[in-house]
Amino acid sequence: TMSSFSEKTLEDLIFENKETIIQRGFPFLLDNTLRQFVLPSAKIIDLFSFSISEDIIDCRIFELKKECLRPQHIVQVLDYSTEVYYLLHPHYKSISIERFLVGNDIDQPTISLVEDIINLETYLYKYTFNGLFFKKYLSKFEFGNEFLDKHLPPDTNNNKFKFRLEEIDKNRTTHP
Repeated sequence: TMSSFSEKTLEDLIFENKETIIQRGFPFLLDNTLRQFVLPSAKIIDLFSFSISEDIIDCRIFELKKECLRPQHIVQVLDYSTEVYYLLHPHYKSISIERFLVGNDIDQPTISLVEDIINLETYLYKYTFNGLFFKKYLSKFEFGNEFLDKHLPPDTNNNKFKFRLEEIDKNRTTHP
C-alpha cells in the first residue's frame, strides 16, 4: 500500500527495474550499480553506480529519501562524494562524480541551496497506483580536479577501494 512505502521499497523498485525507471524519468545508471554500498568510513551509499575505462572513472551517487528533501540530505550526499573522490584521486586521471538526491518533495531551504549554492541533480518521485515516476529538478555537476589543492598519495585505504571497484567491474565484464 501507499502508506507502507519505505526507502527500501523505493530502492528495490529502482534497482530491480533499471530499464523501466529510466523511461519514467530516472537518470541512467552506469555499467556497475550497487545498493547499500559501504565506504571505508562505514557510511552507506543507497545506490552507487560507476564505469571504469582505463584511467577514467565515472561515478553516480544516489541518496534516496521516502520523504521531503531537506538540507541535511544534501550534506549527506556531499559527504559521500567527497570520500569517494579522495579515495579515487590517487588512482585515476579523470574522475567524474555526479550526485543525486531523490525524494517525494523538496523544502524551501533545500531549494535555495540547490538553486543558489551548489550544483546537484535532484529528482522528485511520485508513487502512484500506476507505479513509480521521476521528474528531474535541476542540472548536473561534474566534480572537477580543482576540488583538490594538494596531491593525495596512494595508501592502503584508497588502494583497497580501487581494487574493490576494479574487481566488481572485471566480474561484470567477464560474467555479463
